[in-house]
Amino acid sequence: MKFGIRIEVPANANDRRCLVGRDGVLCVYRMHDGSCEFARFAGSLPFSVLDAIEEEFKTEVVNHHDYRYWGFGSEQEMEANYAELSRPCAQTHGVPPPSKKSVLAAIRSKIQTKKHH
Repeated sequence: MKFGIRIEVPANANDRRCLVGRDGVLCVYRMHDGSCEFARFAGSLPFSVLDAIEEEFKTEVVNHHDYRYWGFGSEQEMEANYAELSRPCAQTHGVPPPSKKSVLAAIRSKIQTKKHH
């Protein structure tokens, strides 16, 4: 038990380990691509476990609200990327969406064609 953290292996859970600290539990799931995903129980804030991970691996744990979680170098870089993604695609300007009138005309045309066959 290093850093006061206990490892529990739930029954029939080959891909999951639970790190238990004095203030909560952090479950670690091994994904098919070899990466890991972390989850905590609602209401549980396992700061002792997160602190132990940071200390052991000499890293900083950040959540999904932090630009580093998504691989950006700064908040500004992340905001610029999302602004670029939210711009309309150039291809959507070339072909306007069909109007309600043209859609109804196409439906009537198909109905008329079926009636005459």
